[in-house]
Amino acid sequence: MIHTDSNSINGVHDQWCSRHDSATLKWRRSVWLPFTVLPLIVGLSLTVPWFTSPTQQNQIPPAQVLQVVSPGTTQPSGTPEQPSWNQFGHSRGWLAEAPIEKDARLVKLWEQEVGEGQSQIVGSHDRIFVASGTDQQASEEEPRIITTSFAAYDVAAGKELWKFKAKSTLLKEQQTFGGNRPTPQATPLLIQDRLIGLSFTGQLFCLDRRNGNELWSIDLCDKFQADAVQFGFSASPVKASSSAESFVVQAAGENGGLCKIKAADGELVWRCPVASFSYATPVFTRIAGVPQWIVTSREHVLAVGDDTGKELWRHTLASPGLTNVPCPLIVDGRHLVISGQGVGGTRGLEVGLESGKWSVKETWFNRRIQFFYTNWIMLQSTIALGCTEQYMTAFDVLSGEQLGRWRGFGNGNVLKLSDEVLVLGGKGQMSLMHLDASLGGLTVDREYEIANQRCWTAPSTIGGKCFIRSGTKLNCLAFMTSEKSKQVDPTLVLDNAIKPGAELQLAMTRTTASTIDPVEEIFQVFENQGQVAALELYQKLRSGKKLTGEHHVALAEAAYQMNLKELASRVMRDGQVDHPNSRIIKKKLAEWSGASR
Repeated sequence: MIHTDSNSINGVHDQWCSRHDSATLKWRRSVWLPFTVLPLIVGLSLTVPWFTSPTQQNQIPPAQVLQVVSPGTTQPSGTPEQPSWNQFGHSRGWLAEAPIEKDARLVKLWEQEVGEGQSQIVGSHDRIFVASGTDQQASEEEPRIITTSFAAYDVAAGKELWKFKAKSTLLKEQQTFGGNRPTPQATPLLIQDRLIGLSFTGQLFCLDRRNGNELWSIDLCDKFQADAVQFGFSASPVKASSSAESFVVQAAGENGGLCKIKAADGELVWRCPVASFSYATPVFTRIAGVPQWIVTSREHVLAVGDDTGKELWRHTLASPGLTNVPCPLIVDGRHLVISGQGVGGTRGLEVGLESGKWSVKETWFNRRIQFFYTNWIMLQSTIALGCTEQYMTAFDVLSGEQLGRWRGFGNGNVLKLSDEVLVLGGKGQMSLMHLDASLGGLTVDREYEIANQRCWTAPSTIGGKCFIRSGTKLNCLAFMTSEKSKQVDPTLVLDNAIKPGAELQLAMTRTTASTIDPVEEIFQVFENQGQVAALELYQKLRSGKKLTGEHHVALAEAAYQMNLKELASRVMRDGQVDHPNSRIIKKKLAEWSGASR
């Protein structure tokens, strides 16, 4: 991650939102769209050699079951209750439950140690399911052993009901990102009476969700020739909203693909070739009445027919070979939005079907908006909202025009709650805001400090409760009326940091030529006049001491994205000379050096 030392890159265009005042976030259409610094994984993607399909690298059986621990009672036999949050993003596309009463107070019902993991919580009103993991390595010469766990917890008190554990070995081609452990990143799927879970190393498990017993398992690398995903299998198993029998999972690779599997016995229904892996979960939609899965790889965004498993259409990405994490955002029956490193920013696509032939065309491109780790939502029919590494950003999905951006929500995840929006910031703060038509924006009504550590997992709302994961802990929260909240322990009631009645309007301002950001100016010359002219401008700005350490890092990362590695190295060397004490340059060089090892 890149944490800048100042606001110099974005200058006057970034207005700070007080984290202790009610804020009205107002968007205005702006001519200039500020440059967004690209995340560290660009460097990792280009300095770490990519790999081929794995062979038998495991030195122990790939999925050795350790135990099923059942400290509590199991659910009675019969069909389990329908889950209210059944898969990644929920089958309703990040739309959560009913609106929250205005006088409600937030109460922490319980906090439980559940282990490390990046996957969402799934479940129903009485029981939830959590994926977690640990690892150990006796020495550098020994294999790295991973223990993957799936557990059920009682919603009322957070009591563990059962836990399933299995061992595997970190694959030769895999590594962890940012010092994290190789824990589950894919969110489990609840389908029928089963829990489908995916480990970091590509072990797909089907468990009886009532007691945790294993029903079947598949090694995606062995059975479907999936490539070992470098930073762990992250694309979650998901089902179409109307499906009760099967689901799809990414097992992409030179000989792999998108696989549709029967939940009952793990039997393959179809496999559509997808040549390279992705961290993005496939998204189900209907275009021209045809049910299809939108899949992102490192080279393409493509559609696979749900009924046939055949590829319908594909669109080549601007920078093939780079990482793409965000799921495609479905706008309507023919428009979608894609973002990521390989996308080169954010782009709008229009898909059509005429006389039996599919067509896909790009309708807009915005280099300065790029989503990476987190999710995004349709705020209104033509407005999307999401969080980049530093900002919460709103943009027009039909034109790509940025409507507003606000600091304080970096690496956050967003949920639509009827007319409200819940934003969980990457550092553990939770904000509730509502659409305010009279102001043309969002008004922040409430804000709470939930955790004091990284929160990159999207929250889940299940049975009127909100589940937030941070580190090894899981928090169960609920809004209660003021009267009901008086009946609970006062120490469990969280204080709203927003002062009633206080409003601060934040609006984007138009940029004049005199205040244009140097990085943006270089990119404009690059796009209009070419690399030679851009380098001349770079040297001019450098000689005039117009470039900060942050500018050097931003330019270097952008050059990496465009596969201009020598230029990126040169810019970083210049940055070291011009700013020998820059913390951001030292930190970035250390990160890149570590990644290259």
